[in-house]
Amino acid sequence: MIGLLGFGTVGQGVWEILGKNQFPYAVKKILIRNLKKERPGMEDKKIFTDNPEEILEDKEIRIILECTGDDRAYNWIKKAFELGKDVVTANKKVVSEHFEELSALAEEKGCAFLYEASVAAGTFLLKPLKEEKKWSEISQVEGILNGTSNFILTKMQNKSYEEALKEAQDSGYAEEDPSADVKGLDAMRKLRIFSTLAFGGKVGEEDIFTLGIQNLEKKDLDFFKEQGYGVKLLAKGVKRGDEVTAYVMPTAIPLCRTVARIDGTRNLGSFTSTNGGQYVFEGLGAGKLPTAGAMLRDTADILEKRCSKKNPLGQEKLSLKQARGQVYFRFHDREEEAWKTLAKGPWGEGYISIPVDLEKFSDFPGTVILLEDEHAL
Repeated sequence: MIGLLGFGTVGQGVWEILGKNQFPYAVKKILIRNLKKERPGMEDKKIFTDNPEEILEDKEIRIILECTGDDRAYNWIKKAFELGKDVVTANKKVVSEHFEELSALAEEKGCAFLYEASVAAGTFLLKPLKEEKKWSEISQVEGILNGTSNFILTKMQNKSYEEALKEAQDSGYAEEDPSADVKGLDAMRKLRIFSTLAFGGKVGEEDIFTLGIQNLEKKDLDFFKEQGYGVKLLAKGVKRGDEVTAYVMPTAIPLCRTVARIDGTRNLGSFTSTNGGQYVFEGLGAGKLPTAGAMLRDTADILEKRCSKKNPLGQEKLSLKQARGQVYFRFHDREEEAWKTLAKGPWGEGYISIPVDLEKFSDFPGTVILLEDEHAL
């Protein structure tokens, strides 16, 4: 039997898919916040509970699907493992913050811990990565890992940032407080999971330089399009020997590359291995059914014994280096001479920097866009 923690967008998606397909396990209990709320189409009211312990301690429930996005899920997942239950989650915040601890505990208790949906929703990414890294070293991971910011950047081809953000909120892609998406925090957490799995050692949240899209303006995207680039919130990690560099930031990517042309809420993720070269995966990175579908694929892997219960995280001690590169920067108000000392020369309404540690631009008062390739003025 399955226990479902949460019945919001993703939880309802799980229920909807299960209702349309034959599945060997049934949902026994669903955790909700408000037992008094009317839920059309749900005839069996006894299936609901507002007490997570009722689900976690039920001996008939063998698999927990955690769909809440709640910070309390950390304790629920730990207890599930202590009680010998397998866990599938889409909660990237909890996975990112407690990745090593939860992975080790799952192995210790002989439980499966799967989280494909936490990184790229409907995009197949982590399962093929785990399979490839058994036989091959992974040297690079990258992708568009946040559907909301990609939707906003797509709409900014014809609208201001503020108008595009409002459309994202009206369409249900952005929260009332969109900070995690537009400031790059959501993509950073996903890159933390993705790169830690890939590189065989811990890449912490604090190791990833993160800059969001909130300071971009339509004129910036228009300018780069004229120059033959698309601007995307790119998440990237690179490993050379035991040295790793990782960042999330707006990046100007030549339009000849597929990643520069991924629009809307679609995600694209890739990893590069010594044996197979670059593997690229594209799919919907947000939404009820893509995320729920990813969780149920993980669930099927548990039921059909296709997943390992061994901790997939390596123990290599990685040396984390600051990300470096060349950026385009444009002042929104008065130009400040201190920043101009980092300029190689003017370009459009802004400047191209000399190669620098990206951290230097973490508090720049205006537009900052990383140039994927060094630009010769």
